[in-house]
Amino acid sequence: MATDVEYRDRPPIDAYYVSDAPDVTEACRLFRRFTVGVGCRLTLTAPAGVTEVDVGVGELEEIAVEVTSEEGDIEPQATFEFTESNGAVAVTGTPVAMGKGLKMKAWVPERFCSVDVSADGAAVKVKSVIEASLRVHSGGGAVSLGTVRASDAEVHTGG
Repeated sequence: MATDVEYRDRPPIDAYYVSDAPDVTEACRLFRRFTVGVGCRLTLTAPAGVTEVDVGVGELEEIAVEVTSEEGDIEPQATFEFTESNGAVAVTGTPVAMGKGLKMKAWVPERFCSVDVSADGAAVKVKSVIEASLRVHSGGGAVSLGTVRASDAEVHTGG
């Protein structure tokens, strides 16, 4: 049985509030948090091998991003670069070898945060974009949208 300390070090992502989660770099999991304000933007570029991109609602002034692998280590399959500049957070994945079972999950403020997702065949889910822009290019994957009251929206499934 895990002790409390072990549990706090590696809880499953759904077991805590995103703001309580530590930044994590493990072989099968990457997790980063960024403090943002009104007018922020999240850009996710998912490489081949990512099967699912899920953008949910998180904290008011924070963007959080998690990459997980169900097929072992992430690094042999893809590399991910996390950048932040003036309220814009970008996560860019580059394929290294054909992998499968990679998933990207992000949490954004419910309002005033633009979302831009580009996926190479992955299924894309976006829970909410309100009073900001939405762009989704799934490259053939399914697209599911929740509440969207975007200032402008563009959705391409490519398949």
